Amino acid sequence: MIETQNPIKWLQLKNNRQLAINPKTGGWLLLDDVSKDIVQKIESGIETEAIFNQCDGISLEDIDKLKYLLHTHNLLTSKTDSRQSKCSSTCALKEYPTLAVLKITLACNLKCVYCYSNAGIDQSSHMSTETAHKVVDEYVRLNPGKSITVVLHGGEPLINFKLIKDLVEYSKKYDNKVIISIQTNASMVTDEIAEFIKSNNIQVGVSLDGPAPFQNTARVLQNGKGSLDQTLRGIRILQKHGVLFGVLGVMTSNVAEHIDEVLDFYLANNIYSFSFIPLMKVGRGGNDSSLYVTGEQIFKAYKRIYERVVENNTHNQEKIHERTLADMASSLFANENTFMCSQIPCGAGKNMLGFSNNGDIYICDDFIGDPDFKIGNVHEAPIDKLLAQSPIMAKTLSRSRDNFKRCKDCVWKRLCGGVCHSVDHYAGKDGELENEVCEFNKMMLPFLIEEFENNPQLPYLLNFNIPNEDPRNIFVALDNGKDKDSIDLQTFYSLMDIHDVKHYEKVAIYGKDFEQNKDVMAMIDILDSKKSHSTVILEGSKLNCPEYKQFIDSNVDEIWIKPDVDGKNISVQLGQVKELLQYRIKQNSSSLISLLLPIKESLWNEDLAHWIKDNLNPTDKVLLYEDGHEDSKSVLEKIRKFNLKTFVIVESYSEETYNQCKGIVMFEKQDIFLIDKSNLKGEKVNLEKVILS
Repeated sequence: MIETQNPIKWLQLKNNRQLAINPKTGGWLLLDDVSKDIVQKIESGIETEAIFNQCDGISLEDIDKLKYLLHTHNLLTSKTDSRQSKCSSTCALKEYPTLAVLKITLACNLKCVYCYSNAGIDQSSHMSTETAHKVVDEYVRLNPGKSITVVLHGGEPLINFKLIKDLVEYSKKYDNKVIISIQTNASMVTDEIAEFIKSNNIQVGVSLDGPAPFQNTARVLQNGKGSLDQTLRGIRILQKHGVLFGVLGVMTSNVAEHIDEVLDFYLANNIYSFSFIPLMKVGRGGNDSSLYVTGEQIFKAYKRIYERVVENNTHNQEKIHERTLADMASSLFANENTFMCSQIPCGAGKNMLGFSNNGDIYICDDFIGDPDFKIGNVHEAPIDKLLAQSPIMAKTLSRSRDNFKRCKDCVWKRLCGGVCHSVDHYAGKDGELENEVCEFNKMMLPFLIEEFENNPQLPYLLNFNIPNEDPRNIFVALDNGKDKDSIDLQTFYSLMDIHDVKHYEKVAIYGKDFEQNKDVMAMIDILDSKKSHSTVILEGSKLNCPEYKQFIDSNVDEIWIKPDVDGKNISVQLGQVKELLQYRIKQNSSSLISLLLPIKESLWNEDLAHWIKDNLNPTDKVLLYEDGHEDSKSVLEKIRKFNLKTFVIVESYSEETYNQCKGIVMFEKQDIFLIDKSNLKGEKVNLEKVILS
């Protein structure tokens, strides 16, 4: 019986499609009615053979494959969702924020009707060089060996251009470890400023709501006149100097209702990177409710943005990047949510801090000026000490979807990523009541899933970091088992860079004798830092090597074990494997185990079947390979009857075996990218080359 922590929830979508979703993990599958019936039987614990007898036109292999999909898509799993924070009210930071948002002035040449900072014309509100330097020094101290990012905000930061120049020069002493970014309305950009930005690699965001009917009514000058002409002039100067920038627009009701006009304007001005944020109901943003948007208005606007993005990115060389759609695609189709503002806990206090012009520290720049979210002042104590002592930090880090009234029972709670803490707070919701972003997410996420069924290229069209082809299974053979020459740590590190290994690709480390290579754990750490799926392959008579327990301790994603079945000590080796499995239980490790065994009559008996049932989890795998010229069909039928309670997959097989046995067991032919000492360039081969080597 398969044990699940949470039942699968079902949603009826268009064209009689059934969406199966696990709210705890965010795993989902789009299925038909027949598959739904089988999944419900699987979830209730009915055995595969019993389901086969109850359902016409379905093979045993079909049921096995569906069961396998349920696990690989995190619908039936006991693994903790990696995106769920384990922080509590007593949580302490193990790492410190690397993003600092500095309000280097509260002065602004504009008077936007929804400004959450209440920025004005006060020129005395500039941040001092001493304060800016102190923030940079503290961040570098807290993050040795890492890059930090300093975002210069306002008001309008270019009003304090003197400080910008000083800070850029000051940061050079840290050898390019300080990345400077600026959020500007662009109206004050000159050739001198643009050249300075370009020559110092400053990242730029421009605030722009669209053509005159929207920009000139919301983002007005201090005298009340529109700012579009000045902003466009600044944008053209940036473009002339080759400065790359993204545009940030505020989603007001006016913008939402006329989104096509806004998009036409952006594209006509060669703006292809943009995003929209909801209006914050604080500061001047809390004064005019006619600007507020509903969830349905946001959905209708984003549905149109989606259509324009897909149309453009399908047919045009110049691609559009829209952050909200890209983040949703990443969450839905790549099982990761990397945008800190769409996480719970969000990046506030964890990834970033906001600093007021006088050095006061807040968990996020959105809260600057609000005493309830103040941590301290950069001049009064080290930042790490202030964070450790701050009650608001503990409260912020303890925020959880499972504690929010509106989130805890929502089927989308792992996929939506949550709602910006400040937007939620100033809307008066604070996790209790739905807000417009919740309503939008509940409409947009199923819409994207339905669209995906009709357009499999959709993930890549929305997010260029999602691969538009199957990710590689990379096998690195460290040694050949014949000599002591093996791939060392430095070579492995270089190979990961040379072959441009992505975080979504699987990397298996394979060695005939790991005892001679003490760098394997460091290699796993490299893969962990890249967030790549890691596998180690253990083979032969050295399964009692004590170091192997380190792989369990490291929580490596998967461990393949290939016993030496040709020797007389198979029972001894299974005993050693059992020790590893028991250690996995003791350590509460989520590492999966795959046992590689041949399709061999003399091996498969009741004793082996009982051993597998007693020791492997339902989510573990038995990977079968043909070895010799035995009657594979009779052996596979025998294995089927054992009802092993775990995944049985035939990885290496002949065409004859496949034709005779398809429908009985699950077959999977894997191509791998094999790298070894004799061929560091690598080559694409079939997995059986490794299994049978």
